[in-house]
Amino acid sequence: MIGAGASLRAGPRRLAISVERNTSIARIANRAVPFSSHLSPDYSAHVLAATPTKHWLEFMDWGQDMMADPLVPVKGFTTPRDTPGTGLEWNEKAIAPCLIEG
Repeated sequence: MIGAGASLRAGPRRLAISVERNTSIARIANRAVPFSSHLSPDYSAHVLAATPTKHWLEFMDWGQDMMADPLVPVKGFTTPRDTPGTGLEWNEKAIAPCLIEG
């Protein structure tokens, strides 16, 4: 149970699991529980844009150098891209050393 003043926090992967397992997510939204998202800012910006009780997006620049056009906050704010999907595109040169031939 989430108490008054509590925040619901989840990364994109954890959010998908939580929604599948917790059919009472609508009740949580109706109680106006603040929702925050951590890591993966490119995905989280989309999740929070669609969340009526959005609270804050934790921005960590881990892995931003792996993206061709990373989402970067400006004056503390971000805006989801208006491209299809999440708009993520890999920086092929940066990820090349991480690839494993199969």
